[in-house]
Amino acid sequence: MSRQGIDLDRSTLGDWVGRASFELRPVFDASIANLKRSTKLFMDETRAPVLDRGSRKTKTG
Repeated sequence: MSRQGIDLDRSTLGDWVGRASFELRPVFDASIANLKRSTKLFMDETRAPVLDRGSRKTKTG
């Protein structure tokens, strides 16, 4: 939003995150229930570079 010249308070962004979390909770719960019914679970453990905010460099995480 900042790139578009729109300034938002941190509290507004926090409210949006909270509301999105509330609305997405049923999706999360359904996903967990589906996983618990599975006989096998698989996951991708590929590591990807991420930005380390403190040093502004990337690290593998």
